[in-house]
Amino acid sequence: MINPNKLITIDDDDNRALKNCEMEKVLQTLFSLVSTNRNESKMLYRGVSYDFLSDRLSKNDENIDDKTIANRLFYFGEKAQHFRNEAINRKWLNDISDISNKTANKIFDRLSNLSKSKNSNVTSFVNSNSSFFEFFSDKANKAVFSDMINELGVVARDYYWAVLHTAGHIGTNGKSISISTSRSIRQAISFSGKRDTRRYVIFTINRTDHRTKKRLTNEISRFHVPVLPMRSSIYQAQKEETLKAGLFPHDIVGLYCVHTKQLILNPHMFSQLNEKVNIAMKPLIIDQSHFNERLHDLTNYSSWFHTFDREEYFETVA
Repeated sequence: MINPNKLITIDDDDNRALKNCEMEKVLQTLFSLVSTNRNESKMLYRGVSYDFLSDRLSKNDENIDDKTIANRLFYFGEKAQHFRNEAINRKWLNDISDISNKTANKIFDRLSNLSKSKNSNVTSFVNSNSSFFEFFSDKANKAVFSDMINELGVVARDYYWAVLHTAGHIGTNGKSISISTSRSIRQAISFSGKRDTRRYVIFTINRTDHRTKKRLTNEISRFHVPVLPMRSSIYQAQKEETLKAGLFPHDIVGLYCVHTKQLILNPHMFSQLNEKVNIAMKPLIIDQSHFNERLHDLTNYSSWFHTFDREEYFETVA
């Protein structure tokens, strides 16, 4: 699907072919990915349209080309709808770490509402996990659910939010703190837009260790709150992986332009700072000087997120 002759990167805002040493590094990255076990780094794919991505990575209806989109993506990353610059008076889920009772109760209600969905996939998922959804149909369980989230923290909130995110608009009402990716590039391409339009697939590294999810569900069960079977999903064929907050530029391998069949590789992979860094094994080092000012001036994001350990996340207003 990817033509090696269409592999390029960016230098001084201009596209160029890969050097031999850079091609060797790409091959090293691919070898590392196919050699890892299922609990280590894996490649994920996110399909997005030009309208979607340019809306976030530009300002004031700026008409930007593929190079500019790629450059900004490799510097800013991509962020969930929650961070989009909109006049939202949030009454719950006020920030990326909100675990207030109001937020816990709202998540409880949204999970309960999934049982009322007329979407055949959601209905089938609810019926297949009846004991899970029976818990959320009883409002007397709200206090137990809220206490569990307050005790275990934001990781428990994120576990249940991921179910809502996967359900789509009925779950999140279009204001999600997560983004969707797929383990399948073909699925990602199918979500990137219409065939005759400019569209993209973002290649990114997922550093999630699924063993931590198993430990979390064991902790949740101690509170007698139900959990779902591992790898259960509303849309199994989509092979979806829900990621919290968005995509860090430090994890982005490249931007595949479906309309030109060019894969623009993240130039930071080849910088001197990352001479000894394999993105498959470790996040890239990126100079993000003046990040907040540039985010405000060049994008439609109103806030952004950061983390020191990939577990606790913080939100900052731009």
